[in-house]
This record gives sequence, C-alpha cells and structure tokens, in this order.
Amino acid sequence: MTTPYRFVPASSLTLDAFVDLYSRSFANYFYPMSQTLDGFAARVRTDHIDLYRSVVMMWGDAPIGEATMAIRGERAWCGGFGIVPEYRGRRLGPPLFAEFVAQARQAGMKSLQLEALTRNTAALSVYTGTGLRPVRETRLLEWKRDPTDGVSAPGDATFAQPADMARIAECFGRLHPAPALWSRDLPSLLLRRGLLQTQLVRDGRIAAYVLFAANEGTARIADAGAEDVAQMAELLAQLQSHYSTVVMIDAPADSPITAAFDQTGFHEFDRQYELFMTL
Repeated sequence: MTTPYRFVPASSLTLDAFVDLYSRSFANYFYPMSQTLDGFAARVRTDHIDLYRSVVMMWGDAPIGEATMAIRGERAWCGGFGIVPEYRGRRLGPPLFAEFVAQARQAGMKSLQLEALTRNTAALSVYTGTGLRPVRETRLLEWKRDPTDGVSAPGDATFAQPADMARIAECFGRLHPAPALWSRDLPSLLLRRGLLQTQLVRDGRIAAYVLFAANEGTARIADAGAEDVAQMAELLAQLQSHYSTVVMIDAPADSPITAAFDQTGFHEFDRQYELFMTL
C-alpha cells in the first residue's frame, strides 16, 4: 500500500530548515522548545546528535515531522520527536517513530533511550507502543526567592569559578549514586561552554560540586554531584544566597542526593519518565 509520506535523513535538509522543522514540531508543547540555529548547533555537538541517522518525515516536498537521534557507542537517544501542528491527528507519530527505531537498529545500536513528561500521554503511547518502557522518573525542580523577605540577590557569580572539567571528570562517577541522564552525562558536560562551578573540598578531594549557567539572577544547574545530602544542601544554599531563582531539570528521583533539593525549599513543577529499550 502506498503511503502519502516518505522518510529522508535530516542531513538532506539544510541546518536552517531542520532547526525550523524541529521548532515547529514542538509547537503548542508544554514548554517553549523553539531552537535557534546556534543553540541547536551547540546541541549537535554536546549531545552527539547524528543528522545522518535522524529522520525527517516528508509529505510531498514538505517536511512535516522529525525524530532526532544522538549516538554514543552502541547507545542511541531520541533528542526530539514531533509532527508539525497542521499534520497532527493523522496517526503519523507511530510510523515516524518506527522508522526512527529502524534507523537505530541499522546503525548497529544495542539500546535506545529518551525522556518524556509523565503527563505527555500522546507521546508515551507512541513510545511504549514501539517497545520502550519507563525505567525511572526524573524531577523538574525550582526555587524562587520570596519577594517579601526584603533580600535582593543580584546574580553575583563571583563566588564561583569557571568549571574545571578535568577535575570533575575524575570525581564524576564517585559523586553520582544514580546514573546521569543523556544530556547531563559526562560526555555532554565535557563539551558544554560557559559553565560555572562551586564545590566543597574535603581532605584534598572534591566532596560535592554544582555546575551551573547564570543569567539575570537565575542559576540553571547543569549537573550536581555529592558524597551525601548534607554537602549538596550546603552548595544549594550557597546558590540561593546569590541568585533569586535556581532551576534543576531532570534530577533523578532514584538518587539519594535529590533529597537535598527538598531540604532547601525547591518545589517540583513537573516530572519525566526515562524510557529504555533493547534493540
């Protein structure tokens, strides 16, 4: 049976055209997901996105959907999946994701993983229908300074230093009792630019650290590791004394260190599943 759509690699589009498609495929999503050219190019580098294996769904000459693949060794990750609004409601998600899985298998991948909001039932139906299963949950966390406390936090980063990724690499495994998610794993962090670092040193070695990016009074945590909850809570309190807002996306719910965010007044504003399948 002839279908009205076909598949092409993302590399067959210009990067401008693919970034536009990516942004349109996330239209009306729960959060803004629009990408700039420079921002997406940085993601290609840090998340190891493979545009030759990433899939674009075409309807005639129009790109209408994308499934973005990243590859590390024999592991694949879905870094974006969606159909543009005017073509939704036609059951195009399942065949697009099936083609994505087929491409991962053809590339010799042994596993596939991704994250999806626990409330995104439409996407979860596509993913689980293809064989992915939730393996754990992650928490989206935020702390905001109470505007009535009379204290101003101007976003002073003088207490922090540029990230020393060589030292972070040495202690990364030791300070992460739960596996890191794809975009927060060491291969991504080593390629991130502009990160700041605050740390606790005990007996000459790093006992806890936070990597973050800062902008206009907001600190966005890129990674956090610690030997225990108390040490992590100490660093989070330090951030709170310098910034009006602190955000942590995808803190693993199965990590004991995540309890430090609750202890320091963060609130959970959403959750995601991490899903996995063997190919």
